Amino acid sequence: MTKLGLAGEVQKLAIPDLRFQQTFQNALKREAKKNKKIGTEGNDDENISTAVICKVILRDVLFMPFVQGILWTSILIAMKPWLRFTVQQGQMCGQRLYNFILGKDLVPSRRGL
Repeated sequence: MTKLGLAGEVQKLAIPDLRFQQTFQNALKREAKKNKKIGTEGNDDENISTAVICKVILRDVLFMPFVQGILWTSILIAMKPWLRFTVQQGQMCGQRLYNFILGKDLVPSRRGL
């Protein structure tokens, strides 16, 4: 009987390939196959046209980051009131906890000044 350690029990996660060159070349090959310009035989790099390269550059390098930036910014703008409320509630909770534990306020009041 062999005992499985922690490493044997945990599934290994696939780490995505973040290198630009290989990702870009794979996108070029997929797009060229979509356009049916690459045959099943021969060197794939020779059959990639300029139109395919321009399409992949426009889509993957310019358009998609632009759209993702707009969506992410829109989400953050929409969540701003909720995030502000959450921060205020966290601060109030921290002050109450500090007051409960030490019996005094974290920030002295300015009434005496």
